[in-house]
Amino acid sequence: MPSSAITLSHTVLTDGLYFGESPRYRDGLLYVSDMTGRKIYTVDEQTGSKDILVEVESQPNGMCFADDGSLIYSSMFDAKLHRLQEGRSSLYADMSGIMKGYCGDMAIDGEGRVFLDDTGARVLHGEDPKPGQLLVIEKDGSVRVAADQIVFPNALMINNDGTRLFVAETFGNGLLRYDVGAGEA
Repeated sequence: MPSSAITLSHTVLTDGLYFGESPRYRDGLLYVSDMTGRKIYTVDEQTGSKDILVEVESQPNGMCFADDGSLIYSSMFDAKLHRLQEGRSSLYADMSGIMKGYCGDMAIDGEGRVFLDDTGARVLHGEDPKPGQLLVIEKDGSVRVAADQIVFPNALMINNDGTRLFVAETFGNGLLRYDVGAGEA
C-alpha cells in the first residue's frame, strides 16, 4: 500500500452525461459516447459547451477516427459499426454474425484496421459473464476474430509507433499485449 495518496485537482468540463464512455480528442474537441443517453457528443475544451453529434438508438460505445477524419463508432446492442462522414452516417461493418456480447472499446491502426473488443456476454440483458474476443475489422468491412477467451476485454490502445495493441482484461485482472505491425494481428 502506498504511504500517501496523491490528490489531483480537476475542473468540471461539462455535465449531463448518463454514462460517458470512450473519450477521444481531435481538433480541439472532446468526443464522448453517452451509452445510456444514446448520443455521441462533442465538447469544446475551452468552454465546456456540449453538442449532440449523432444519436445512436442501440447505444454507442467505442469510437475512433479513420485517416480521412471520419468518425467510426459502435452501435453496441446490434453489433454494428457506423461511419460518420460530412454529417451522414453509413454502415461500416456488421458483426452480428460473430459478436458474442456487446461492442466495446476500439482503436484503429496505421493500416486502417479497427480493433474492437467483444465483451463476450450480454450482461445488461441478464447473461452471466463469459469470455469475450478481440475482433479486427478491415477497411473493406470484413470481420475476423484475432483473439478469444479474453475475460471482459475493454480499454484498447495502440502504442505510438503502431506496433502493439494493449487490451485491459477487466474481469481477468490483467493487461494483454498483442503485436499489430503491418501484416500482423
